[in-house]
Order: sequence, then C-alpha cells, then structure tokens
Amino acid sequence: MFDWLPTDTDREDLYFESGMHPTAVGYHSMETLWSRALGGPGTVGVVDIDVSTGKEGFGRAVVESAGSPLSYKVTERPLPSCSKTWEGELLGSLVMFRNLPEGNYSLRIDGKLMRTQTTGSKTVLPTERWRQGVSIYNDPDSEQFEQLRRTIIEKNQLYFHRWRPQNVTYLFLFRKHEQGNNAVEIPKFDPLVEAKEKEIAKLRVPREHVFELVPEKK
Repeated sequence: MFDWLPTDTDREDLYFESGMHPTAVGYHSMETLWSRALGGPGTVGVVDIDVSTGKEGFGRAVVESAGSPLSYKVTERPLPSCSKTWEGELLGSLVMFRNLPEGNYSLRIDGKLMRTQTTGSKTVLPTERWRQGVSIYNDPDSEQFEQLRRTIIEKNQLYFHRWRPQNVTYLFLFRKHEQGNNAVEIPKFDPLVEAKEKEIAKLRVPREHVFELVPEKK
C-alpha cells in the first residue's frame, strides 16, 4: 500500500550501504513491512488524514480540526519510532492526505516547515505525492522518540553501575577490607535511576501537534 522502500536509484543509499547491507533507515522500513506481514500494525507512525471529513483515514493517529482549512490537531498513538539517516536526520512518520484538492502544498507542524524523505531538501509537493504518503524528517514526534531513546540508555547505564560496579570485589567481596567503606556510594545511584524513570514516563506519552498543509506555488 505504501512505498516503504526506494524506487529511485539516487535514494538507494538512504536504505542500503554498498547496495547490500541495510542502513538504520533500511532496517526501520523493513521492520514495518515484517510487522504488517505478520498481522501487526507496523511500528512506523502513519498520519492519514481524509481532507473531505477532517478525520483520520487509515492511520494510527487521533485527528481533530484545528479550526481552519487544512489544519489539524494530531496525536499519534502510540508514540512512533524513528531512525537516523547517515546525515543524522531523524526519519519519522509517514504522512498522507486523502481527497486533497489539486495543487502544490508544504507541510508545517507546530509552525515548523517539514522536509520529506523521498524529495530530500524539497518542501513543496504536488497533491499526488501527499495522497501516496511521504515520510518526513525531524518532526516533533521523532525528536521526542529520540530523546526518549537517549534517556532510556542513560537510565540503563546508571542502573548497570548500581547493579554491577567495576570494583565490586573491593566494595563487597573478598577485598572489601581494603575499600569497602566506599560501598556507601552505590545506593546513591537509586535516586538517579528513579529520576530517569520519571523522565521516561513523561517522554513516552504522545503529545498533540498541529499539522497544517499550506498551498504553495511550485
């Protein structure tokens, strides 16, 4: 249904390294294909808006009118995953608009102009491309997901040092008579881990964003 993998030869490097090994973006796209093939919903977010009704078409988002034409309040469910390209871009949700009037449009999310995966630096696309669906770079949900990922890694590192300190032999085992007095430092990791857990709990909750299609002259 969606064009998840590249058809243009000039974009193959986005998905494959040396034409053979998938990049992070390649694995990210195939993850969705495998999930759908096994009957799952896929893990890449899909924002599919029916312009004629102003409601969700097929996607995984809650869509409401933002009070003006072609402007919508969108909350994805759940928070979609993302991946990084070689250039460090965050490749996020697939966005599509059904029953969109003919013309050329750019997409702004919370006022920020979005760039799309298949067109590189281009921001203005014709109606047909928006109908087909395009993945966007560095959207707010991708940035939130990346922040969540980094926070989880930081929490895991803190927990690892709490669970298995490097000098465990000197702190708790047969050489603790040498440096065992320093063992009092280890429980101090607990509040740090707890703080990260609270941060993770907030970051994992999807947030509302305003999607606005803006008619443009190409």
